[in-house]
Amino acid sequence: MSKKEQILEGALEQFLQNGIKSVTMDDVSRTLGISKKTLYLYVTDKSDLVKKAMMQHMESDKAFAKKNFNGKLNAIDELIAMSEFICNKMKERNPSIMFDLQKYYPETWKMFVEHKQGHIYNMIYQNLLKGIKQKYYTDDFNPVVIAKIYISRLEACMDTNVFPSDEFYFKDIIMEVMRYHIRGVSSAKGMQYLNKKKKITS
Repeated sequence: MSKKEQILEGALEQFLQNGIKSVTMDDVSRTLGISKKTLYLYVTDKSDLVKKAMMQHMESDKAFAKKNFNGKLNAIDELIAMSEFICNKMKERNPSIMFDLQKYYPETWKMFVEHKQGHIYNMIYQNLLKGIKQKYYTDDFNPVVIAKIYISRLEACMDTNVFPSDEFYFKDIIMEVMRYHIRGVSSAKGMQYLNKKKKITS
């Protein structure tokens, strides 16, 4: 990982933990153990830092998908791996991060929405097609509609008005939605495999 990537990763961790608005450039440089002069070698201001940190975050999503969704996993294992990846990346998130992004950094928010509606949607859509082909999923649903519904459920998982952070763990919500989704599209073969996975991991 390059110096720039380390800085952006460190900044993202601070944003996820504390929210974006409350983290200053001084906070970032102090936590990373670098001077502000060094920080400004890589970004022009906080808005640029937020944008580049989120871009790196989204690129890591794509790299993970390329590495893990290459045909080796069946559709159910693929979706489980995807859900676990989301949980690990977002486990320390501050409830305000999405609000901060939308209100104070609209350009970056738009980029994030496009990523979610493009790359993440496509992963879910391709997973549905793969599951149908492998006969882990039934073929009596519209993959386009179901993929969009799944994305909307992921959005709801991050809504603290729906799931207050002091009452629910993010990982529990994500994994519950994933299991709910799989049960809804699975064939008898898929349900048998899911139940087998639950016995192994419980």
